[in-house]
Amino acid sequence: MNYSSSKKNVIFLLVILVLLLGATAFFFFSIKIDAVNDILKNNNSIVSILWILKDEDETMASEILVMYPPTKKSALFDIPANTGGIYHTLERVDRLDQVYKEKGYKAFKKEVEGITGRELPFVIEVTLDDFASLTDILGGLKIFVSDPVFTKDESGQYFMFPSGGVTLDGDKIRSYLRYRAEGENENFVKDRRQNTLISFFSALMDNSSTILKGDDFSLYSHYFKGHINDRNLDDEELLKVLSLLLKMDSDRITTNSITGTTNIVDGKQLLFPEDNGNRIKKVLNLTVTTLLSEEMSAQSRVYVLKILNGTERAGLASRTSKMFRDAGYETLPEGNAEKNYEYTTIVSHIGNYKSAETIGSFIRCSNIVEDEIDATGLQAGSATADFTIILGEDFNGTYATSGYTGTNKAGE
Repeated sequence: MNYSSSKKNVIFLLVILVLLLGATAFFFFSIKIDAVNDILKNNNSIVSILWILKDEDETMASEILVMYPPTKKSALFDIPANTGGIYHTLERVDRLDQVYKEKGYKAFKKEVEGITGRELPFVIEVTLDDFASLTDILGGLKIFVSDPVFTKDESGQYFMFPSGGVTLDGDKIRSYLRYRAEGENENFVKDRRQNTLISFFSALMDNSSTILKGDDFSLYSHYFKGHINDRNLDDEELLKVLSLLLKMDSDRITTNSITGTTNIVDGKQLLFPEDNGNRIKKVLNLTVTTLLSEEMSAQSRVYVLKILNGTERAGLASRTSKMFRDAGYETLPEGNAEKNYEYTTIVSHIGNYKSAETIGSFIRCSNIVEDEIDATGLQAGSATADFTIILGEDFNGTYATSGYTGTNKAGE
């Protein structure tokens, strides 16, 4: 009797254990699936991906791709490897790429999020060798080389590329991304790598019926290493993330990069972001705002802005003008308004109030008028700018602080 009772108890406990294990596995699987689906299920949300192209354990390029599927608009932000700062994961001042080299992608992602102020749920790593292999699979990448290249590096290796539009195979792409001419400006290196990545996105979309096809994707998935937060993406999840590229217009990707001042620290050349890193956060915020605007996405041209200083503070217009240029706008030479303004004002010369609101949202300016003042010395209707921004006394260098809710009469 006791033996039978004990046997029943053991069986009962085993059943409970199996149920618990099954429930735990189901819960884990649900969380795993929902983590990706929760981000991607809403087609009306901004998606951010950190792309890392690495050569062995060195970050050759790290780019934030920000996409908004409904407008097919996207932007690519370069995060220079030599970006300097006090990195908590290293507990010292150093180059950003040193974080990746010593601590891996998780710590690197965390530091990039701190620099940009943007959450990056997805990380995709591609080695240079895999990138070259993918290039061959895609039939080569179309690259525009502005000037012919015939140079050699310190090891004596030659690099040769003809000028004009060329299609480079995997080996040539590997060389194209590695070469650096003596004394070459860092911006040229950055542009070369950004443009190569854009060409890669375009080629991937052109070949999506093969590479991004569900049944065949397992043949190519090993070329990418995808992550969401702190775990690896499986093939199904990675395919969902890469398929987002099909929802963007690769011909209209805006590009940008962190800018700042270069200093030598402990023998290393470090780039310290402008305005303690606040500048890139502003530009990212403005770019996201423009991505969200369907009306602006329908425009076939970039808006032209005129920035005027309506205060006594020197340099205010030039700094603001550069901020808007970094976000993809064209700007005319800045100047001074003919009088001082209490409130920052946006003047629309093209009768487009909605776009003026989009511009104003970035600098928190709601004082918008439609060609009612002659702030630039031009008669109404003859302005060469689409919008004029007059910085008032309420502008603190970042945004208008007054919270203006007046009658939209500039300067009052």
